[in-house]
Amino acid sequence: MLSTEYAKDNLKVQAEYAKSKAFDITKLSYYLQGGYTFAEKWTPFVRYEYTTTDKSQKDDASFYQKTIGLGLDYKVNSYISLRVEDHINKGYALPVGSGEVAAGDGKEKWNLFAVSVNYIF
Repeated sequence: MLSTEYAKDNLKVQAEYAKSKAFDITKLSYYLQGGYTFAEKWTPFVRYEYTTTDKSQKDDASFYQKTIGLGLDYKVNSYISLRVEDHINKGYALPVGSGEVAAGDGKEKWNLFAVSVNYIF
């Protein structure tokens, strides 16, 4: 696994890459995310993420997932933030991998909208 982060002034860019192989199944995942803080508390961000749970079946929506995430983070204080985000997905490998959806039963294109409270420690 490789991970990197670049932060300068109000700009923050993060990336990760991971690849594993077990029983002749190769899994691959990576993401790139960037955000820019303004007015000391607001950070809009964008994220691109790709995952395949079986590289040999990367054209089957049950085994890949491409996500574009758009969000906004508000820092309440130094340890609590509020976040709203929308994830636009193509493929559904992660719901299949977690057992929430059976392979072949998911929607190829779907959205996930989330609102969260985060504790930073």
